[in-house]
Amino acid sequence: MRQIVRLLFLLFICSVMLGLLLPNQYTVTQAITIEQRVSKVAPLLHDLTQWHLWSPWPIYDNTRETQLSSKTTGVGAYKQWYNKDGRGELTLTDVSPSEIRYTSIFNNQTTIGRFIIATENSKTHIIWSLSGYNNTPVIGGYLSYISQFKLEQSMLLGLRNLKSLIETTKVINDNTAVNNDN
Repeated sequence: MRQIVRLLFLLFICSVMLGLLLPNQYTVTQAITIEQRVSKVAPLLHDLTQWHLWSPWPIYDNTRETQLSSKTTGVGAYKQWYNKDGRGELTLTDVSPSEIRYTSIFNNQTTIGRFIIATENSKTHIIWSLSGYNNTPVIGGYLSYISQFKLEQSMLLGLRNLKSLIETTKVINDNTAVNNDN
């Protein structure tokens, strides 16, 4: 019994030490090519009222309530949300035809997001990256690895939703989408 207690204690100490050594920072990058001109893609990224059409987050959490500010495009556009896990907000901090940067804060954890938009012929390439830092003592490194894994999957889902939406529907300016087959 004493051996088991010592072993458990040693494992606990090793886990704490490893947690202290793991990086608390993470960066996740995903990319996709959409078979459509940038003029069809950009409005869905530049306007926060359009994000619900492709964003992965509402799929994961149906308790999410989102509120948009009166400004939904350009620098300073802002939205906030509440869900069962807490409160979040997102602000566009830099907007150009080829790049969008934003800051997202969820439960006091800040993430910096970036979309790079490039065009080639009638195709649009989108690179989405998120960088963050988990400041939870001891387990922050573990939480960063978990965050990185979850974000990779979520961002890929969001980009695939965006691709599917654009390639199979016609987006209209009043926040609605119509199937191209109609």
